[in-house]
Amino acid sequence: MSESQERPFDDDHHSDQAHERINKKALENSTSASDAAVPLPEHQTPPNEIPQDEVPNHETSHHETSHHEAPQSEIPREIQPLLASNDRILTAPEQDEPFAHAKYAFVAVFGIYLMYQFAGGALHSAMRSQSITMAAIAQGVGQVLFMLIPALFVMRYSPLRMEGLMRFGGEITLVQWCVGLLGVFGVQLFDAGFVVMQERMIPIIAPSFFEQLRHWSELVEQAYRDFFAGTTAWQALRALIIGAVVPAFAEEFLFRGLFQRSLEEVYSVRRAIAITAVIFGALHFNPLSLVPLMLIGAYLGFLAYYTQSLALPIVAHFLSNAIAIVALFAPQQNGELPPQSITLFQAFLVALLGIVILSLAFITILRQTPQVAIPKRGAEIAERNEV
Repeated sequence: MSESQERPFDDDHHSDQAHERINKKALENSTSASDAAVPLPEHQTPPNEIPQDEVPNHETSHHETSHHEAPQSEIPREIQPLLASNDRILTAPEQDEPFAHAKYAFVAVFGIYLMYQFAGGALHSAMRSQSITMAAIAQGVGQVLFMLIPALFVMRYSPLRMEGLMRFGGEITLVQWCVGLLGVFGVQLFDAGFVVMQERMIPIIAPSFFEQLRHWSELVEQAYRDFFAGTTAWQALRALIIGAVVPAFAEEFLFRGLFQRSLEEVYSVRRAIAITAVIFGALHFNPLSLVPLMLIGAYLGFLAYYTQSLALPIVAHFLSNAIAIVALFAPQQNGELPPQSITLFQAFLVALLGIVILSLAFITILRQTPQVAIPKRGAEIAERNEV
């Protein structure tokens, strides 16, 4: 019989041997487990096991110990820091993926515009059988129901929220108001000169292609004449509401608000304005007016960013559309001068004058807008909401 079996268990000697055996057993178990020491099943009793009731100062009994982790007293001090670090790694909260602002913007804009084309087109076709007046009213109602309201609804799914996308809180000076609206006339002058130059030059380069573009553009322009041309004051008021007021709000909320503001979170300001301008021009489906539409879209995007408000872009958009509608009420040639009556050089000078006015407006607004006054208000508002 061994010496340890013959000697009686006094308290001090028994305690030392108990802790020595417990530590040795925990080391053996820790080598077989990956992240924590696992005790032996209850039905297995290790050899030379000391009865539980004879071990003094033992805080946790074997029956109270979980089957999936060892009691803290059985884990050696060398392993405890490693297990604690593993627990922190395993229980660390997962980071949320960043919001895809660009994907959200493209899906929202194209989805809303497709809905407007199909649903609004169906409403327009149904009302057109009644009268031209009802068809014009249906167009305005369609922009409200299928463009303006969906844009406001979709804004709630952006972390920038409506406050950030709508650029609430921007302050516009009197100089910015005056110069910003003056720039619209610069765009209109460029448009007038560019259309004439386009009429003269494209047929020489690609006559067949130009004829197709011309036919398409004439269909679009004829539809506008049917809706907005007239001679009475009521017709003029109706045309201004449907063709200038409603598009100014609906399109600015959708393009300069939801779309461009979301792109500003991902791309540079210039790139966000340029992309928005291209999409804005293309979705008007008037190929011969694509460049002027892109120019007015870029100018409105510039105003939106450097004033941090949609108020000036909305008024500028209204003014641009109102000038075109008022031209339809001019007595001669429906407000248009025949391109043959203007020489190519005269058209160039008109377009150049428009660029000069637009450049002066651009520089003045830049000087009136300190760079420190252009925060990303949407991000700040979102952070405050989260806190």
